Amino acid sequence: MPSLEVVQLSASPDPLRLHDGGQLRIRFFVTRAATVEIQIVRAGKVIRSFRPRELDAAGWVRVRWNAKNRRGRLAYRGRYTVVVRARGELDDSEASLQVRVVP
Repeated sequence: MPSLEVVQLSASPDPLRLHDGGQLRIRFFVTRAATVEIQIVRAGKVIRSFRPRELDAAGWVRVRWNAKNRRGRLAYRGRYTVVVRARGELDDSEASLQVRVVP
């Protein structure tokens, strides 16, 4: 059985422009069945978490972030980290990617 991995993590557009009302498109591939958690982090603090996803098999995951925090307020400009954690029966995997948010 292949090991559990989160691979090919990408996010676009980078930078995400707030005034356009755009959304950050996040995508990645998980190599086998797992529970996947996605968070947006700034300065070590989680500003947005997405509902965990249960994957029955390997596959692509796509998520959109509307640049808002968990209270529905628009994010500040700056650097953010997209953190993806996959938890399987036998092992875990994590990947992260930095993105910029600009006015």
